[in-house]
Amino acid sequence: MGLILSPDVKLRGDNDRAVLFSVNPVDSIEEPVFRFLYPQHAVILTMFDGQRDFDEVIEAVSYLFDIDIETASQNVEALLDFPVNKNKTIRSLIVDASAVGSKRVRLYDPNDFIFPADKIDMSSVRCKTPCSLIVLPTMRCVTSCVYCYADREGTHGQSEFSPQLYKRLLGEAKECGIETIEISGGDLFCREDAFGLIQCTLEEGMYLTIPTKYPLSRDHVNLLAKMGLSTIQLSIDALSPDIIDRMVARSGYGKKILKTLDYLGEVGIQVRTN
Repeated sequence: MGLILSPDVKLRGDNDRAVLFSVNPVDSIEEPVFRFLYPQHAVILTMFDGQRDFDEVIEAVSYLFDIDIETASQNVEALLDFPVNKNKTIRSLIVDASAVGSKRVRLYDPNDFIFPADKIDMSSVRCKTPCSLIVLPTMRCVTSCVYCYADREGTHGQSEFSPQLYKRLLGEAKECGIETIEISGGDLFCREDAFGLIQCTLEEGMYLTIPTKYPLSRDHVNLLAKMGLSTIQLSIDALSPDIIDRMVARSGYGKKILKTLDYLGEVGIQVRTN
């Protein structure tokens, strides 16, 4: 096996340039990766396809760009030293293909990164096509937190999107190359069809980030684990049930949300708290 670009990041065209970014930055314990690249840099990274070792990548670059081996080596080394966040360079994202499960492998076609030279534009600091989709499925909430600034009163009586519309959004997102769905709100679990929305997202092979304050039962958590949900964000205001109750203005809520934390740990769903 050779070297390959880590499946935790994605290399994608951005109209007239390339972008390298973390696929699921919210749930990663690492600092997110983000870097705009010139098309030729993206083409070089596609050579790390899991079949070539480092020397073979340099040979491929030499052939593709019609340059000598020494120049190709210098170009590859310079690219690998590009920073992708405060602590890491692209070099840290090149991994041994044998350590990557077959279902997680990402292979790229160099032809996808060939753009007319006069069309390349690196000036914009924002992506020209989205990397993720933020979805607000509801403004309903199970708590009434004393510090909340959301205008929930102004949303009473407003309709929420249907499961059919959500599935259409997922399809359109996939067509754009989006793999990460970030839930906002409101609390998703206040919807009666919350588990159905989660299931259809995961069945599409997409990453799903869910923040919640909903006190989930053991059965609810077991169902999430069975669906394949790997992480969730649980908002907990304190470790004392009495303090929590006062913060969220709900009697008995504190004990329930702390039990939810236990249930999630039992089934191995990773929990982020804030």
